[in-house]
Amino acid sequence: MPSDPPAPVAHPLRPAASGAVRPWRPGIAPLYRATAACIRLLARLWLRFEVVHSERIPAEGPVLVTPTHTSFLDPPLLGSHLEREAHFMAREGILKAPLLGAFCAALNAHAIRRGASDREAIRTCREVLRAGWPLIFFPEGTRSPDGRLGRVQGGWVMVLEALPGVPYLPVVIQDTWRALPKGKFFPRPRKVRMIVGEPAHLPPREAHENARAYNERCCATLEAQWRALGAR
Repeated sequence: MPSDPPAPVAHPLRPAASGAVRPWRPGIAPLYRATAACIRLLARLWLRFEVVHSERIPAEGPVLVTPTHTSFLDPPLLGSHLEREAHFMAREGILKAPLLGAFCAALNAHAIRRGASDREAIRTCREVLRAGWPLIFFPEGTRSPDGRLGRVQGGWVMVLEALPGVPYLPVVIQDTWRALPKGKFFPRPRKVRMIVGEPAHLPPREAHENARAYNERCCATLEAQWRALGAR
């Protein structure tokens, strides 16, 4: 007789499953695994893709992955090289696109409205992390056209403030903007490197520090961590 599927792994941050996000369990879904394998092969052959300090990626438990963003290549490259199934926050328009939207949703993408205070997206992020998943969240919000860091927005801080103990993972992806700049549809053969930082936690809020000042301080810390990893 076939064996029963493994039971969901409990996590101390998850009081109860809401049904919006399936609880994390060991292993990788077949579609995600196959897609990741194809991307890794193409990245190695075409982009000479290299991951530096992959040992810093937490092997289990929730983590908010906070990468730099310069190209549409960033989400698939990052998601395929975490060695774990992850969830993503994607621009709402992408998920509404025919076929592409359904495919991205099947690969754990969730909608976020760029430039808006999207409380529903923040709730979704928290739900994903409470369920025990890694979540990829681009704090700059949009792609940089020239590889330089853009303004770090505070949405990622809002997500983690409600989840004490969940770390974030700074990641710098170098030169994807050269391989696939804005306005181009096929990547050029350029060397691309992903550099993983040490997992970190939000600092405690100081006495009498308001939300805006705290967000700015956390964003400045993340920017400094990116620059220490080689971001411009």
